[in-house]
Amino acid sequence: MIALRGQFRHAELAIHREAWSQPHACTSMLNWYRALFRRPPAGPVQHRIDVPALLIWGARDRFLGREMAQPSIDLCSDGRLVFFEEATHWVHHECRRWCSATTVVVYF
Repeated sequence: MIALRGQFRHAELAIHREAWSQPHACTSMLNWYRALFRRPPAGPVQHRIDVPALLIWGARDRFLGREMAQPSIDLCSDGRLVFFEEATHWVHHECRRWCSATTVVVYF
């Protein structure tokens, strides 16, 4: 499953389809991922993120494994990791109310 059924509105899908239909759009999107795997980082990341960070993670993401979340948040001096067990790669759409409310409360 790429996304939970019903999480994208017809208008949102239309915008995505329009963007993807532009010349070279799909090739460009795929090339980003191809390049990522051709030249992986040489070693562990040494940089720290020193601003408050909230990382939300869909546990049912087919593309980014759950095991990637903790090392990512470990790079943050003030980080918080929240897993959504039923969410996928599109957690910000599938849990949009929680994401919006939490962002407003935490960061504004």
